[in-house]
Amino acid sequence: MGIYDLEEVSGNNWARWEIDCRTGRSWWDEGYLLPQNLSDASILYVRTTEVPRVVESVQQILHGLYPSESNHTSTPWTVAMRSRADETLLPNTKSCARLAELTRAFARDAANRWNQSDDMRYLSKKLGKWMPGNKALTLDSRPTLSALMDTINATRAHGPSTRLPDEFYDERVREVIDRIVIDEQFRGYGLSRELRILGVGQLMGDIVLKMVDQVEWRMKCDTLGGTAMRSGGPPKLSLLGCHDRTIGVVLASLGCLGDSEQWPPFTSHIIFELFSKRTPGDSDLKEDKRNCLPRNANTSLTSIADQGGLSKLQGIGQRPVTKYTTNEEQTLDEYFVRVKYNDRIMTIPGCRVPGKHFDGDVSLCTLVSIPD
Repeated sequence: MGIYDLEEVSGNNWARWEIDCRTGRSWWDEGYLLPQNLSDASILYVRTTEVPRVVESVQQILHGLYPSESNHTSTPWTVAMRSRADETLLPNTKSCARLAELTRAFARDAANRWNQSDDMRYLSKKLGKWMPGNKALTLDSRPTLSALMDTINATRAHGPSTRLPDEFYDERVREVIDRIVIDEQFRGYGLSRELRILGVGQLMGDIVLKMVDQVEWRMKCDTLGGTAMRSGGPPKLSLLGCHDRTIGVVLASLGCLGDSEQWPPFTSHIIFELFSKRTPGDSDLKEDKRNCLPRNANTSLTSIADQGGLSKLQGIGQRPVTKYTTNEEQTLDEYFVRVKYNDRIMTIPGCRVPGKHFDGDVSLCTLVSIPD
């Protein structure tokens, strides 16, 4: 499962392509998750916001992952989108009045703490002469500090033709702006459970459900055996094209946004990797566990799962851990999730607790703990 910041400018096309070639090599050569030559596009689930530059970037990512010489499918990629009112790939303040209220409250709190600070006075001294009316900078000025940050990042990525005066690219200026805007935009997600639930809860629930689908499918594979398991099953990789703010709120909600983190740069990405604990007798690449029974098989998967003691897992991603049944906890107990941000392995603070991570590696969080 990958969440990608695709709100970048055209100058980053090569970086975006290179990221996905590297990602593909990792999953081909190390994890054997994806085939090197694609013949069935259904092994990938692709979703994006409706912003045109994000849609274009998703297409470039897919081409980087499977260029024409490796893509043997006969049909175009299916890219899912939701209406703006139903969008969950970024905090949807337009569709949730309470989320908008909380977002404004944390923005006001940040403005009260930062507008008269030494850091803001430093920014005004360096950049105020370039502002309309030579006005001092504040978080809620016009332009806002976040809009100014976006302009600096975009012009810096585009190159000399759109470059602003040198003061805008001063290292300390950029560091101060990043710190203040991160505090304004993301701090609340580390403090308020309600904000996390409303702002990113459904997205994280969708991610968990994708992983639970894999767990349930594998258990059915183990029950049925693999001789007839040659196609179908849940997608092996889900790609979600989103925005820099999505990256930030997800990291902040997981507790992974440290004080030294910068604003997510262009082509940033978060990867959720699902692992299972190896049991005695498992081979490194067991064919019957890598394939599985097709979705449209005549065999009743539900009845077989029930006979094997597998409870219904649908909706587990949207429920707190305290609401899980004993069967559900036992089902997920052998599965672990690792989070990578821009190729860095992240450790979720809540997973440091004994029993919530794989023995000997706190970065491998138990799947059952992720929704909490």
